[in-house]
Amino acid sequence: MKVKFLDLQKQNKQIKKELMSEISNIIDTCAFVSGKQVEKFEEKFAEYCNTKYCVATSSGTAALHAALYCYKYQGEVLTTPNSFIATSEAISYCPNFKHKFVDVNSTCGMDFESAVKAAGRKTRVILPTSLYGNPCDLMGLKILANQTNSILINDAAQAHGSFFNKKPIADFAHLTCFSFYPGKNLGTCGEGGAVVTNSKRLYELMKCFINHGQSKKYVHDIVGCNHRMSEIEAAALNIKLPLLDGWTEKRIEAAHRYRLNLSGNKKIKMMEVKEGNRCVYHIFPIFIRNRNSVQQEMLSEGIQTALHYPKSIHLQKAYKDLKHKRGDFPVAEKQASTELSLPMYPEITEKEIDYVCKKLEKII
Repeated sequence: MKVKFLDLQKQNKQIKKELMSEISNIIDTCAFVSGKQVEKFEEKFAEYCNTKYCVATSSGTAALHAALYCYKYQGEVLTTPNSFIATSEAISYCPNFKHKFVDVNSTCGMDFESAVKAAGRKTRVILPTSLYGNPCDLMGLKILANQTNSILINDAAQAHGSFFNKKPIADFAHLTCFSFYPGKNLGTCGEGGAVVTNSKRLYELMKCFINHGQSKKYVHDIVGCNHRMSEIEAAALNIKLPLLDGWTEKRIEAAHRYRLNLSGNKKIKMMEVKEGNRCVYHIFPIFIRNRNSVQQEMLSEGIQTALHYPKSIHLQKAYKDLKHKRGDFPVAEKQASTELSLPMYPEITEKEIDYVCKKLEKII
């Protein structure tokens, strides 16, 4: 049996006819950027997230950049070293901010106690990642943000539809950022992102920023960027959004079956999901010794796996100027060196999951 890590073809078959019709309409009308499809998506996604406003962007990185742009104070941004590098890149785009990394815990998100120790008078933004679709301690971090007079921005690139303490994750942060890269739980046909908020002021500022700083055509109030979403990307998202909750339930069911199969194996550690939280399992990570050799043996059995992410950001050459060393963030580093992502997508079958688990336990 062969099991793909991700099978987008199965999902795309469901929507191909409708999507091709929408693309044809866009071509016929020649309205390619920031038109009715984008407006519709911003309205519907804000509603989905239980917020008042949504700003659609060209990528998840652009969403983070737009969110951070809203705050001009000089200071530090608390963030985690075990994320896709885009989280840190967005900070680097803002010269007024400096990185301050915080270790993680068994949820794979920012550790609250470590964040409390790291926070200080220079803290301006707290930027956790709801990694793998699992919410971090958003209530604790919201309280910490209030205590330090800082802003909470949640990188929810992998967490569409996640709940913290039975509430939508966007209820807690000042700004919540998403990615719609094709492999995400809600993915488009290329690149896309969004920021949701309840602040009209921040919404209007971000809308201006992502459109070359224009308040109206050829009137530029600020130095902005071209971070706009295209109509074709928005059309794909408008078709997929009504299907997202159904796809999410299938991911949760798949994760439950993985846990049933693997929970008795002491050689395998799994990500903790706190009671009351809804993890949407963009990734199903496990943590094992000899991860690299296990991955190769799994591939020889026809099973594709992946690594998210094999080297912590603070140890990347791109951030050598921060002068971190191995051992500075031990939990994040251990997760990076032992994490293996098992196949996960809504259409994966019970038979495929059972096969993956059987071969995995035999190999380790």
